[in-house]
Amino acid sequence: MRGKLLQRDDGQPYGFITYGVRFQRLCRNIAELPGVIFTERRRLFWSAGNVHAAFAFKGCRFKIDTDPWDDGLWVVPAEKEATYPEIQEVFEFVDKRLDRKKHSAQ
Repeated sequence: MRGKLLQRDDGQPYGFITYGVRFQRLCRNIAELPGVIFTERRRLFWSAGNVHAAFAFKGCRFKIDTDPWDDGLWVVPAEKEATYPEIQEVFEFVDKRLDRKKHSAQ
C-alpha cells in the first residue's frame, strides 16, 4: 500500500492517507480488524465528493474522506483536533493486509 502515517509536531499519530487504494477495498480491510465497527459508509457513484465512511475502534471514532486534490483517502479522527494512538494500529493492520494481498497476487 502506498500510504503514510500522519503525525502532529509532537509526534502523536492522528491519521493516515492512502494512495492507489479503492474506497471499498480500504473499508473492507479496515472492517477485518477485530473490534472495528462501521457506523456509516456512503458511496455515490456520480460524485467522488460523496464518498465517506465512519467507524469506531476501541472507543475512538474515525472517518474516511477523499482528498479533494488527488486520489488519496484520509483516515482521521472524527473530532478534528483529536489524536488517538489507535490510528497507528489501524494503519499497520491495513498496510500489512494490503501488502500481503499484493504479494500473493504476483
